[in-house]
Amino acid sequence: MFKALPQGSKPSTVKAIVKTALKLLLGRGSMRSYSQYGEDVYAMSKFRHKRDGFYVDVGAYHPHLYSVTYALYKKGWRGIAIDPNPITKILFRIFRPRDTFVCTGVGNGVRVYKQFDDGAYNTFVEGEGGQALRPLADILSENHVSSIDFMNIDVEGMDLEVLQSHNWNIPPKVIAVEAEVGSPVQKYLEEKGYVLSGLLGLTLFFSLLNKQTA
Repeated sequence: MFKALPQGSKPSTVKAIVKTALKLLLGRGSMRSYSQYGEDVYAMSKFRHKRDGFYVDVGAYHPHLYSVTYALYKKGWRGIAIDPNPITKILFRIFRPRDTFVCTGVGNGVRVYKQFDDGAYNTFVEGEGGQALRPLADILSENHVSSIDFMNIDVEGMDLEVLQSHNWNIPPKVIAVEAEVGSPVQKYLEEKGYVLSGLLGLTLFFSLLNKQTA
């Protein structure tokens, strides 16, 4: 059984969080993981009894490769997947038809979409001839999203901008985001009522205080 930091607790050291992550990884053999560091196993442990949840996956990249949400999809969940790569859009339509895919970058302003051989590192940079980014709040409003169980954000350095573009009248119960302990991302989410509840690889997990997840 997976063991996370207690709901509502606040880790005092990085050591405590890493210890929690190691316990989880040592016990992940009971299910297949599709993500890089077992983030999907951790997410599943937070919602172990919920079979019809809703997620938002920003920077979705691929339907199952490195995916933090594919295990939830296989369990019966559905959600909004967002990524600016049109190839990713095609793949999601084929392999995850229950999801709604939105082909765009998330944030504010205009940026150039920079692509790499390994699409997992695609990102937006400053420059001329870019495309307009869209606030997360607008995307979710257009798709009539009123409740979010889990939000995953993997946008190569634009995580805080994505969070700031969200409508916090719809607070996700659990958020996974690539960021460092003590970063502006952590401070921002703590101000929104979240507590750091786990760390796996490069990903921090935050849980909304006083919210049941399962």
